[in-house]
Amino acid sequence: MDKNRMDSFILLMYGAIIVFFAYKIFKSKKNRGLLQGEISEFKRKVSPIEIGLLVVLLATGAVNLYMGIKQNNFNNMAQSAVMIVLAIIFGLFSQNKLCIGENGILANSNFYDYKQLKKWGFDTSSSDLVMQVKTKNQLTNESVRVTRDDIQEINNLIRKYKLNK
Repeated sequence: MDKNRMDSFILLMYGAIIVFFAYKIFKSKKNRGLLQGEISEFKRKVSPIEIGLLVVLLATGAVNLYMGIKQNNFNNMAQSAVMIVLAIIFGLFSQNKLCIGENGILANSNFYDYKQLKKWGFDTSSSDLVMQVKTKNQLTNESVRVTRDDIQEINNLIRKYKLNK
């Protein structure tokens, strides 16, 4: 594969990743409207890997932009713009919150009503809320990283709305 085709392929891949994360952000905003009653929001704990990826994308984008301008290379400038947009979209996606309403939970851009929630618990070593949900007659596991300080409040809200306790 020649260099121009490889550059085009890389741009296409970055574009697909941008579309994926933009879709997840849009889906989260749309599904938030399904929550009813009093809604509690909890920040997602951002992992060091996510921060590292964000830094690498921004740094690589900045270097490509500098080199593209210096060499008057349109491909480098285009790649840098796409990388920077990807970093911004990824940064916005990583800020998605866990939302708990009176009728369900919004986690990882998906809405689950309490009938779908079969089990839940917390992995205290990683601060993950782990839920077993039934969708389309299939049990799946969802995991959302939360802060240690929010674990008790999240558990109390789920117990309140799911179990009426």
